[in-house]
Amino acid sequence: MIAVTDEQWRRLFAAIGRPALIMDESFATISARARNIDAVYAVLTEVMPERSTAEWGAILDAADIPNGAVNTLEGLLADEYLQETAFFQPIEHPTDGPMTTLAIPVEFDGTPASIRLSAPKLGEHTDPVLRDAGLSKAEIAAAQGSDHWLAS
Repeated sequence: MIAVTDEQWRRLFAAIGRPALIMDESFATISARARNIDAVYAVLTEVMPERSTAEWGAILDAADIPNGAVNTLEGLLADEYLQETAFFQPIEHPTDGPMTTLAIPVEFDGTPASIRLSAPKLGEHTDPVLRDAGLSKAEIAAAQGSDHWLAS
């Protein structure tokens, strides 16, 4: 679920059976909820096991609160809607073989988009990126000899 406005939180607290929370100074405003995020999550963690995902979906839909089930990767790949909308696209990686990637999200008349390059392998473009960032060959070699550049 994604409640972002005070009005959505008012409806969410009512939907979970805790309407009085919107009057609590710890939960009444966006900034108060941000300061008390652990308490907000504690309330949600407490009530979520009370109903099934389908039940919560119906309740939150009725309250006009954006929501959706959490999925595994396999569940996403098998999702009927995502299959129907061709959200994923199979590709052939030149070294790793068959893969599934996100499809291009827009379509244009007369200029169809296509995936022209495979995803790079880990570190495949490190040298040119570091050169473009102004590092010398010696600095790049030194950086690759340590793990400090991986953290940035």
